Amino acid sequence: MQSGLGPALTCFSAPGTSGLRHVDVAVVERGTREILTATVPTYLASGLFWSRDRTSSGQRLLVGRSLGDVVQARNEPTTLDEDFVRAFVRFRPSPRSTPYHEVCRLPPGVTARWQHPDGEPEISVWSGPDVWPGEPDLEGPGVLDAYQEAFDDAVRDLCYGETPLAALMSGGLDSTYLVASLAQVASAVRPVHAFTHAPHPDARLARIGNLDPDESMIASAMQRMYQDRVRVITVINEDLVNPLSAARQIAERCWFPAVNPENEVWISQIEQRSVELGAEQLFSGEQGNYAFSYEPRDAVAHYLAHGDLRAVARLFPRETAQGMTVGAVAYRRYAHPSELILRRGVGRTLAALHLRSRRRDPHLQLLGVPDEEVPNRQERLSGRAAYLRALADCDTSLSAILSPAGRLLPMVDPFRSPQVMRIAASLTSLEWSRGPAPRGFARRLGDGRVPDEIRLRTRSGGQACDTWFAIRHSREEYLDAVAALVGTPILGSWVDSEGISRRVEAWPWGQIKGPDDEELFSIHLILTLADFVRMTARRLQLLPAAAAVPPLRPDR
Repeated sequence: MQSGLGPALTCFSAPGTSGLRHVDVAVVERGTREILTATVPTYLASGLFWSRDRTSSGQRLLVGRSLGDVVQARNEPTTLDEDFVRAFVRFRPSPRSTPYHEVCRLPPGVTARWQHPDGEPEISVWSGPDVWPGEPDLEGPGVLDAYQEAFDDAVRDLCYGETPLAALMSGGLDSTYLVASLAQVASAVRPVHAFTHAPHPDARLARIGNLDPDESMIASAMQRMYQDRVRVITVINEDLVNPLSAARQIAERCWFPAVNPENEVWISQIEQRSVELGAEQLFSGEQGNYAFSYEPRDAVAHYLAHGDLRAVARLFPRETAQGMTVGAVAYRRYAHPSELILRRGVGRTLAALHLRSRRRDPHLQLLGVPDEEVPNRQERLSGRAAYLRALADCDTSLSAILSPAGRLLPMVDPFRSPQVMRIAASLTSLEWSRGPAPRGFARRLGDGRVPDEIRLRTRSGGQACDTWFAIRHSREEYLDAVAALVGTPILGSWVDSEGISRRVEAWPWGQIKGPDDEELFSIHLILTLADFVRMTARRLQLLPAAAAVPPLRPDR
């Protein structure tokens, strides 16, 4: 939607989001020099997008929530950014980049000021590492109350109106705490519809080590606790939707490649069910890993330095530590804390991909990605600096996939609210670690709010564990997708297409047990990224002249 804010600025916003008070773009004009200000709210994880192009009267500045709208509104053509595409494979695209050369991103928590449309914006940060405490200093008996009050305030602020409440929920700590907090403002007339994913029953998935492929029975404890205020709804990929199809659908709407193709299958289904309920937004606890259930690595070092092995042992579940010394567990888990690149996607990602300083990343090695640009250990942040950047989600632009214009419903996450993140940034390592471990802080906060069978659980859950079952009869489709990879711009001559083809051909097609999960995840990522590149290259060539684009409805 286009706003009439003068010839120098065209501002876009997403259809259907007029009621979202926290995703508005604030634009003001001051004096004769015309200073334009766009504020990016923290609830809008995707940030904002901006570009400029030439008109008959000079430069024009475009700012908006929708990446696609900004791309299509340009008078001049744009092209795919090769550096972005290659960085995407490593989950490291610059936080201010997009897949398009002439279109930039404003990450959450900043204000951008343009002195003139053809100048660069002045960026000031109002939520993030630059304004959070340099050293954490918050601990003591009042911490739990302060956090809970800030979180409940954020939830109440988002639960305006009378439309149905819908949320993503697994059997983990973050999403159940979110749903329990929503239940505090819900009622029998307006309950929380908590959607949880379960694998297809015919996939015959069982517990694997410490992993529970099916958390739906665990999640149902929320409904027993909250009775008519929480309705747990289990979602299963009964139609055996292929991740390649789900990824293409979201990429078409977002103008951005799917970050986690496998999870998009069930997330899209939940979005559709929420729309049918009449919900206007979908709650997600994605950022809870850093803002709620964080496990501070420096707490281990602190306890080991003081010889408190009992405290170290409390940081690990018994199942993990069994048969190993406490020191061995601590080293294995925390020796390289900065090497967890990303656990991205809406909800929880199936596989965590690692870069090790002493060996090549198996994900990149599998794809045949060259070694250049792979950061070494000295170039990576660690400790508190790494945590604060992860908390602010300011190291990549991957959250652009959450753009409300590209989803069926805008996704909102109270864990991203400024007040909640600031408290999280202020907590000391010892405060994070107190209580039942691991993730003691989250377990203490959930006491009385989340059922103990969830709150004290130490097993992990997984989503999309039935991916292979859904695609095991799609051999020809996958071989065609691999064959198309060879001629894909940017990627075709960069990744090991022949090696990927050999791996896909060797998969146990038609059988119940499939290939390694990380291999499946990596190949899905590259195939869907290649499809995005081909699709987007065609779209950019076919874009009509700006004058031919139908006028957009004026913003409010």
